[in-house]
Amino acid sequence: MKPADRALALELLLLLLALVVYSLLACYFWWVNDDAFISFRYAKNLASGYGLTYNPSATAPVEGYSNYLWVLVAALFERLGMDVVLWIPLVSFVTGGGLLLLVWHVCRAWLRFDPWSTLAATLFLAAFPPYAVWATSGLETMPFAFCLFLTFFVLVLSTSPRSGLWAGLAGLLVVLIRAEGVGWCLVVALCAVFSQARRKPHFWKHLAVFLAIVLVGAAVQEIWRYSYYGDLIPTTFHVKGSLSGWTLQRGLSYVIVFYLTFVSSFLSLPGTLYLLRQRQRVFGGPIVIAYWAPNLYAVLVGGDFMAMGRFLVPALPFLALMIGFLTNEIRSRPMSYRNRVLVGAVVCATIITGILSIWNLHIVPESVRSVFHFRRNAAVYRSETDQWLAMRRNSRRWADVGTALAEYAAPGDSLVEGAIGNIGYYSNLTIYDTNGLVSREVAELTVEDSHALRVQDNPPIVANLARRSPGHDKSVPRAFFLDREPTYIYATLLDAPGLESQALSHLTYFRERSEYSQYVPDMMVMQGTEPGQVSRILLVIRRLRPAQDPETAWSVFLSRLHALSGEN
Repeated sequence: MKPADRALALELLLLLLALVVYSLLACYFWWVNDDAFISFRYAKNLASGYGLTYNPSATAPVEGYSNYLWVLVAALFERLGMDVVLWIPLVSFVTGGGLLLLVWHVCRAWLRFDPWSTLAATLFLAAFPPYAVWATSGLETMPFAFCLFLTFFVLVLSTSPRSGLWAGLAGLLVVLIRAEGVGWCLVVALCAVFSQARRKPHFWKHLAVFLAIVLVGAAVQEIWRYSYYGDLIPTTFHVKGSLSGWTLQRGLSYVIVFYLTFVSSFLSLPGTLYLLRQRQRVFGGPIVIAYWAPNLYAVLVGGDFMAMGRFLVPALPFLALMIGFLTNEIRSRPMSYRNRVLVGAVVCATIITGILSIWNLHIVPESVRSVFHFRRNAAVYRSETDQWLAMRRNSRRWADVGTALAEYAAPGDSLVEGAIGNIGYYSNLTIYDTNGLVSREVAELTVEDSHALRVQDNPPIVANLARRSPGHDKSVPRAFFLDREPTYIYATLLDAPGLESQALSHLTYFRERSEYSQYVPDMMVMQGTEPGQVSRILLVIRRLRPAQDPETAWSVFLSRLHALSGEN
């Protein structure tokens, strides 16, 4: 075998190693986030002929998603009768593998790293837990990261004579898959100016073509959005609140917790310094800009309640490039065999420190990380792994709630709910959203007004304005929708044993509030695997039926509950 063939075989073998690691971790973290089911419900309604609406019965549709293209992809699967819960995460997983391949290609063919430095960059990305977590999830996070990096590669790194056209088409995908995509395309354009303005023939022509495609595409989408929804921005943007000192502080804490959890991210600091050196300025400046832009975005929007730094995932391929640069620079210097082994050990340790977080093993102790606790609606600090486990557990449970409601409720019934993903998708009920994603009247409130409503409803819940969940700065109590006369104002599943005590703890609030006088409890018993065994109940607070007396309804329900608990 020729030396060139042996070198290529080694590189392909190392690439295969990275892909295997990525696949194993992605399978370990395979999940579907509750928020993904919001997009899935829009997709199901579109495929069923109702249009891009969450509540088909609504007089005016509301854009409660920010991932237009992703919804269309899900609608295609729905139309074909394919299970989006399987296929959408699978598409996301494939794009994650494609992004890994693209990073490998950039390191090998464009940045000319040696095989081991290319492996260091690619394997770091493949084994980084946040990358594996968001490789599935059902959200557009990974496809967006892929499209953004592809746009960067074509416009900034590529020397193709048609780079403006191809980058424009890739940028159009960025615009369509994320509502703020045009902003990210402008960031890529800035990177290109830093890199190519003096180096690439006809650069300004290519840049003009790129911007024309992106801006025209964004303009067309805006015209359609306004004609269909009557708004220039998605409702999701309205519910995020506004820029303020405490949201900036929360966003900064969000980024700091990410770095303290995944300490290998700190390699971005020496990577930035190295890339900004004079001889690295052609590619260095653009990579630095592309890496730090998502960090700045995360700070400005006040962070996110979801686990594992979702907003920072688009930055990870550029962090991998930084690690490749650092490794390649060290390996290019004359050194002894012992020192080469030491460098390899340091690279391996860098990768392993990230993997250890899967089992809640951290270099930085929790006492330090919890100082920057940013999910202030939660009473105690959760590690990123624990937050992911909680999100996965909640998503599965809300799917069970939605399925049970579909069996219990009648067509045309409505529910007031905050977790509108799984519950909305599986129940098909009309949903009044306390977080405002699909309820325009909530989204149009100011943060202060929504906070005042919650404090008025139940003062102990919220101590101060800063204790809102990141990404849910606007939220209202269930009573906000009572004028709509919803069928149900509350629904949950309770597991045996201890059904009676659990149910009473849920019911106390509604029993004591006069505004809920027209609502009474009801339940649907769900049988276990053994004959006569009760595994759980669906507990609902429903509107009084015609001629139903509230006191009698409460008495009958409590008697049923007591008898059921005694039998169980």
